[in-house]
Amino acid sequence: FQEMAEHIREEVGKMGIPHEKSTYGVVTISIGAVFGPVGESMAMEGFLRLADEALYEAKAAGRNRVSYRRVPETADPVWTSRGQQAPDK
Repeated sequence: FQEMAEHIREEVGKMGIPHEKSTYGVVTISIGAVFGPVGESMAMEGFLRLADEALYEAKAAGRNRVSYRRVPETADPVWTSRGQQAPDK
């Protein structure tokens, strides 16, 4: 998973698409990725929130980076589709 995200980031840079306003001179990407166990009751909002946090972390670290967030072992209510606490396993 992490290797795939890094590979995508590297390949976009290798394309050499000109970007005059970039400090790199070419188009680059930052990726915010989420990993961990996924249950059927998980809500998309929780994943998107974590991916968004990871993306902003990557950009704040200098852009053209990959940052990750792990799905928490103990989910808060936003992680479930019905707004109920996820059961412990």
